[in-house]
Amino acid sequence: MQTEFGIDIRERNQTLSPTRRYFLHAVPWHWWVISSPLVLLLWSLASIRSGNPTPLLVASASLMLLVVVTIPGSDPSVRLYHGIAWLSLIGLADIIDKLINTRHARSLSAPGHPPIND
Repeated sequence: MQTEFGIDIRERNQTLSPTRRYFLHAVPWHWWVISSPLVLLLWSLASIRSGNPTPLLVASASLMLLVVVTIPGSDPSVRLYHGIAWLSLIGLADIIDKLINTRHARSLSAPGHPPIND
């Protein structure tokens, strides 16, 4: 390196490129993306009584996409998981929405709360 470019790298440790930094910081996100189809499937099974087909549709689509991306490929790439990431965000939004609505409904039915006139 020094003879070709005039840079002395003997005293430097291996530096992390921006891409390596991204992948190191994105490990929790990638674990969520890979495990989210199973989490969404459990959520859809737990909320099947509500009659809302959205959690089951999102869970089955993300599971199918996970299978299609991982099983036939010999070297799966992170870019192939973007579809699963979008589906996991939709499922996560549904989970948060249900939790907020459940908590809000409980607070409205609490004793001492004034009745709502529609």
